[in-house]
Amino acid sequence: MFMFKQYMVVKTITVTEEAYNSFSRLKQPGESFSELMKRISNKTSTVDDILGALHGKINFKNLRKKTKEVRERINNSMEERHERLRQFRANRAS
Repeated sequence: MFMFKQYMVVKTITVTEEAYNSFSRLKQPGESFSELMKRISNKTSTVDDILGALHGKINFKNLRKKTKEVRERINNSMEERHERLRQFRANRAS
């Protein structure tokens, strides 16, 4: 009888403490770093993943204000474009 035993290859990587802390924040309870790396490398990042990775790098108190400002600029831009398009169509119809 032939017996086959599979061994897991282990690789050691070096990361900065900052990178280690970022990964630690993304880790779920009981999840190994290998499991975390497989989980995040096999899917599109979610907002929670991105915010977790950016924790400590973004001033979240101003995030809501900045988001509102960006949305207002986008809305204004879209309104201006819509008005120009309306005028263009009106001029073509004349």
